[in-house]
Amino acid sequence: MKRISASNTRLYQTYKPFLFWYFGLMFVAMGLRHKFEDMGIQFPSVIAVTMLAALAIGWFTRYAMRIADEVTDLGDALLVKQRGRLERIEISNIAEVQDRTPISWPPKVVLILRNPGALGPSIVFCPQGGGARFSGGNPVANDLRARVQQGHSAPPSAS
Repeated sequence: MKRISASNTRLYQTYKPFLFWYFGLMFVAMGLRHKFEDMGIQFPSVIAVTMLAALAIGWFTRYAMRIADEVTDLGDALLVKQRGRLERIEISNIAEVQDRTPISWPPKVVLILRNPGALGPSIVFCPQGGGARFSGGNPVANDLRARVQQGHSAPPSAS
């Protein structure tokens, strides 16, 4: 059993995204406030920042919380823990491995399943090794992709 997901997934799910978006949206709100004040309109920036923070929290609840808490490689299967639920996913049930490391933050690997399980039709996790953005992809994603392709190209066993 080998853990293939990053150990700091909780940071990716909560603290870093919230702080990043909150401060980014605060600067946008400040810019809007000055724009409205130049036109003679009072713009209550505290309300605007609070509304933008609520939108950021909603967005992260939908997208960042989809990231699995922990993914463990069992050899012929993966054990996925997400929000306290465990699911065993056979390598043969994985249809596609997408490495989103070069284009996303946090770095992610998406597993598209042939048959949706209890956690849905796809599993998203942050791989160990972070973002190998310019070196041919993440090693975890490359290894999983090779194992999935090998499993699909293997002839069916005669029973």
